[in-house]
Amino acid sequence: MSEKVYPTISVIIPTLNAEAYLADLVGALRRQRLVPGEILIVDSDSSDGTREIVNELGLPLLKIERGDFDHVGTRSLAAERTSGEFVLFLTQ
Repeated sequence: MSEKVYPTISVIIPTLNAEAYLADLVGALRRQRLVPGEILIVDSDSSDGTREIVNELGLPLLKIERGDFDHVGTRSLAAERTSGEFVLFLTQ
């Protein structure tokens, strides 16, 4: 009997002042049955503790200046930095 092979999934989460939500969201992703192969946080110059939480969670962080954020361009840049067979975008 062969073992079931799951595709690798990359999750990208664009954030702006997500301190209140980020740890719970990442925790839920890490507890589900099919855990993503990687989680990339894209932060648009948060002024709260978002970047510190990302560091505490041991996640990679792509920093974007708030004025440079573009919904399509920023997501395309982030997707290029992941390696999953599938890319899933979430909001904070």
